[in-house]
Amino acid sequence: MFRFRVRETAIAVILVQLLVVAVTFLTAEAAPLEYSRRSDDVVLSYREVVGELAGEARGPSMEIYGDGRVHVHYPGYMTRAGDWDGRLTGTELDQVVQTAVARGLLGFDPPTIRARTTQARRATATAARLQPGRPLLFEASDPSTVVITLRAQGRARTIVWSGLRADAKRHPDIHELVELRAAQRDIETLMARSDLIRRPSGNTP
Repeated sequence: MFRFRVRETAIAVILVQLLVVAVTFLTAEAAPLEYSRRSDDVVLSYREVVGELAGEARGPSMEIYGDGRVHVHYPGYMTRAGDWDGRLTGTELDQVVQTAVARGLLGFDPPTIRARTTQARRATATAARLQPGRPLLFEASDPSTVVITLRAQGRARTIVWSGLRADAKRHPDIHELVELRAAQRDIETLMARSDLIRRPSGNTP
């Protein structure tokens, strides 16, 4: 009888713990997504400075406003050169902002991540010295710098990172870098939408 009661109590404790986890999860999922819906407030912006071209022309860029308006710029040396406009539905805008938040952009801490990438590079270099016969890994060059700003959940975060594509490929174990690169791909997909309309030449924002 005693063993039965102990087992019954243990089961009850487990069920309570599962209930707490479920309530916590549902509460987190139900937390409202907060960001400005004003037409003049930029919710998400992206800019890329492309290495040696930085002094000659700005790279591709995008701004998404609180009312869903989208503006994309491609510099003259790119295929889609010019300024493009579009608009996201309320649902689409929610998805864009929610995805950016879920990818950890608001909590991304560049100094901490840079320290981790430096440590990883040193570890790789040390391993190479200790194993002379080990083939050297080719490190891709990525001279571009990306600047991403997200304003949501009552917070604003601007991330500036040089060599993101190469770093994310070189350090797949650094989750934050992988997610930042995924966020960049999300943005690039938005910038390539087929429903964007080219703005007449000379009509700039």
